[in-house]
Amino acid sequence: ENCMLLSYNIVISPQQRGNSYTVSIDGYRYIEELWGELDRLGIIERLKQVPQLGNIQVKSKLKKTRYDYVMLQMYLHQFVRKNLNNKLKYSYSNYLRKDDILSDITMTVGDKQYAPSIGDALQVFAVAYNIGHFFNTFTASMAALNLVSEIHELKDFITKDMDEASIALADDIIESHNYHRFHLLNSLLILDKCDAEKPSVQLAKALIHLYIHSDLRTEKMAYVFEVFRDIRTFSYFIYDLPVSQTPLYLDIRNSDALRTMLSEMLDQY
Repeated sequence: ENCMLLSYNIVISPQQRGNSYTVSIDGYRYIEELWGELDRLGIIERLKQVPQLGNIQVKSKLKKTRYDYVMLQMYLHQFVRKNLNNKLKYSYSNYLRKDDILSDITMTVGDKQYAPSIGDALQVFAVAYNIGHFFNTFTASMAALNLVSEIHELKDFITKDMDEASIALADDIIESHNYHRFHLLNSLLILDKCDAEKPSVQLAKALIHLYIHSDLRTEKMAYVFEVFRDIRTFSYFIYDLPVSQTPLYLDIRNSDALRTMLSEMLDQY
């Protein structure tokens, strides 16, 4: 059931008139709750300020933020759900069990309880994955990771309020010096500032843990993250190709063309 409605203007090519359009994105119960928590902390506004490409110089008309990419991914997930859902191995309405997310997470609304669906997980993770990115993206992650690796007191300070599972995850990221995933540690720190009793916050944290620890995933969760990565990659193509030396524009206003592209991309699933 849709609980939140977001409006977003997708701009493909600012060089062409009319090459933008406003879409409505349906948010489910879990993302509505998480969105409210993050908005309360100012994190949604921060997403609108963090440049997607970090310190890479981009023409002002082509600049995109982490918020732009989150919204585009959420729109693409909605498009898949509405147009290709019955062709997928696991539909977006398929529920996740305790074995899938390694935790018994349900949301109570009135006298009903709702387990998270795959659609819930994909919306929540599209946001949770991005909230921890720094303004200079991976350059900043590498610098921060170098500092944390050299100054042990800094690591202790960062993890002092974390639960045991998150501390273990932080140790893995720091010891492996994986700067491509260091922003997920920051995502966990942000989520720790949210209400820990909220099921959406619990789901977001569980998804981050499973994303990093691929050995703990069930077949269904492996599927969820494959779809997440493909949609994320496709969003990069849409918004990053116009910035390349030979600009290319994917006009996703054409529903038939978009359906074909996404169907081919997700055909293996």
